[in-house]
Amino acid sequence: MNIVAIVLGCLLILVCLGTAVADFRADPKALMVTDRLQIPRSAVHTLGVVKSVLAVGLLIGMVVDAVAFVTGVSLVFYFLFAIVAHVRVRDSLSNIAPAFICCVASSLYVLTSVAS
Repeated sequence: MNIVAIVLGCLLILVCLGTAVADFRADPKALMVTDRLQIPRSAVHTLGVVKSVLAVGLLIGMVVDAVAFVTGVSLVFYFLFAIVAHVRVRDSLSNIAPAFICCVASSLYVLTSVAS
């Protein structure tokens, strides 16, 4: 795995774990976002689990190339669904931007992890 993939993987791990912790703690800001996106509060904990699993996948992917690819593709789809959720409720571009940036970073992670 090359240095770009490792850096992107570490950044994505931080994003996934940070937002997962917010989901598990029922952080008011996180709940405000999920409410705005019309995601049931009962699903917030599940989203935290998904993000935690993805973070672990990124960590394992630093050693096992196949896991890196599968986790990276899964992240791309996760963030694509997040973008769709924002667009569906006609959210502002400033609220869509983090999901878009993470989707791009995930795509670059896939490309750089495969290229090595």
